[in-house]
Amino acid sequence: MMLFILSFLTGLLIKVVDIIEDENLKIFSKLKYLFSIIYGFLLGYVIVSYPDIAPLWIGMILGVLLTGKVDTLTHKLGVLTVAITLLVFSLFDFNILKINFGLLFLFSLASFTDEKVDVLLQKVKSKNIFHKLMDLRLFLEASALVTSIITGIWSIFFAILMFDLAYKLTELFFEKFVLKK
Repeated sequence: MMLFILSFLTGLLIKVVDIIEDENLKIFSKLKYLFSIIYGFLLGYVIVSYPDIAPLWIGMILGVLLTGKVDTLTHKLGVLTVAITLLVFSLFDFNILKINFGLLFLFSLASFTDEKVDVLLQKVKSKNIFHKLMDLRLFLEASALVTSIITGIWSIFFAILMFDLAYKLTELFFEKFVLKK
């Protein structure tokens, strides 16, 4: 249960930082650094504490890094915090070295694909059903679902589901009540 709460909080905080950066919200400008450190620590903690989930989160981070989407100081701070958290925790526990590299590759590729498709979709004016479906960035979720079906480790799928639920709900909340779009 704690894994899903932490996944939800991480998705929420990452989206809040995205919105603060993208919309240049002055009211939260100082908090964005704190939120980045908190989500970085939470991701690092989850990676170390839940080895079955580690390939999912590391793969997500690698995919985003490889596409150049970590382009603000706040998100660089978040990724740096993940790295520091992993380093500190791995000094006491070497479980981080036991991750499944096949799954890490799969999730990195899925995350990379999601981000690349997003970049391509931003260049297209059409908003047809295919465009809307691809805009959901479902490659990582689909790979997590298939992995959970094959391995029986359902925490992989539900962790990304909770992350995405928080991410989307936060986006909707800000659009409706803060940005009033």
